[in-house]
Amino acid sequence: MSTTVVLHLTILPDHLDAIRTGMQESLKATREFDGCQSITLHQDQDDPCSLVLLQQWDSRDHYQKYYDYVVSSGAMEQMMPAFSAEPVLKFLDAVDA
Repeated sequence: MSTTVVLHLTILPDHLDAIRTGMQESLKATREFDGCQSITLHQDQDDPCSLVLLQQWDSRDHYQKYYDYVVSSGAMEQMMPAFSAEPVLKFLDAVDA
């Protein structure tokens, strides 16, 4: 069963343009990562500094391998000064309703 991953980022206003530009480039590579079915970046209409990445992965393990890669590359550490709050990560399963 695939896994939905939601990552909420709150960005400092003076870093917003750079983060959005950087993500446009990095998400191209993410889409090629093993197990990534889709990933899209969304911006809150009422709070432009609130960004959400909606992701679909083959499994949580696939996402974890991707996350480990991001951390080991130093990309996460480089972005942390641009955040005004800790990132919030959620793993979701679809349920019948």
